[in-house]
Amino acid sequence: MLYIEKNECPGEVADDIQAIKETDAWKNTPEPLNQVLPEERSKTTRELRNFFDQLKKDKIREALLIEQHYLCAYCMSSIENNPLHTTIEHWLPLSKSKETALDYQNFLATCKGGSDIDASALKGTRLLCCDANKGDNEVVGNHIKNYRYRCVWRKARRINRFRS
Repeated sequence: MLYIEKNECPGEVADDIQAIKETDAWKNTPEPLNQVLPEERSKTTRELRNFFDQLKKDKIREALLIEQHYLCAYCMSSIENNPLHTTIEHWLPLSKSKETALDYQNFLATCKGGSDIDASALKGTRLLCCDANKGDNEVVGNHIKNYRYRCVWRKARRINRFRS
């Protein structure tokens, strides 16, 4: 995994994030981990995804690629500023935290990880990696300098987050 020194959120994006967080819709969205039923948690995750989708992805992608030197955060393959080639990934998944859903420090640029390859063309087999393989799982480790959270692997096989 690529070691990344995070920069500040681009100004335009920071303004948009602040505007979203001031809406009643944002304030009324519950923390996903407080949802007991899977369907409730899934609904909250979709709501957080909708908020994230309102952001200027081109600006975010450009800033992430500059700080990552145009390399995928996971496999370090070369990536470009193109939504067909690059995904904006959440280090801590949307389903785990409302607090980090719109936090630029939680964003990484990754390759598509094979999700853009038609499995039928490969006779039903394809290898997924990076964000496509990570899915809704949390990443263990501290590969991001200036990240606001430290991830700690616990004996109970859970990751606890602590503010730095």
